Amino acid sequence: MQTRGRSMKSTGRTSRQTGLKNSQGVNGSRRGASPVLHARSYEAFLQDLPKLLKEHADRWVAYAGVKRIGIADSQTELIQRCLAQGLTPQEFLVLGIEPEIEEVVLTPHPVR
Repeated sequence: MQTRGRSMKSTGRTSRQTGLKNSQGVNGSRRGASPVLHARSYEAFLQDLPKLLKEHADRWVAYAGVKRIGIADSQTELIQRCLAQGLTPQEFLVLGIEPEIEEVVLTPHPVR
C-alpha cells in the first residue's frame, strides 16, 4: 500500500525514496547504480536527518553523493531539478523526510 509515495523497504523502515531507492533507479532498475555513491548519499541523509525532521518533516530531500541538491514538497520536483542539473537517475537519491521506525522482531509465543 502506498500513501503519498510512502512504501516499505526491505529493512522494515518506512521509507519514501526514489531516484536511487536502495541503489535502484527511478524506475526501480539497478542498472548503472553506484553503490558507493548511494551509500554516501544515504549516510549524508542519516547525518542530516535530525535537523531535517525539525525543519522539513514530511517533505523530500535529494542528494548526489554527500551534496544536498535540495528540499521540496514533492519527489517529482526534486527528480526534475536533479535531471535539469545534468544528473542521471543513477547519480542522485531522493528520500522522504520522516522518522526511522525501529525494526520490529516477531518471535513465536512461548509454549507453556
